Amino acid sequence: MKDAATSITMGVGSLFFYFVWKIPIVAIYTALYELTPLRGAATKPAPAVRR
Repeated sequence: MKDAATSITMGVGSLFFYFVWKIPIVAIYTALYELTPLRGAATKPAPAVRR
């Protein structure tokens, strides 16, 4: 019984730290996506050239 409780506790702790670790990773990827200059340049049409 003691081994089962230890195993369950370790599993729950592992899941807790997994989700806590994902929060800063998602924040970093979101910041990089928002700050990248390539995304804005690719979505804007090129200006028309008049002759």
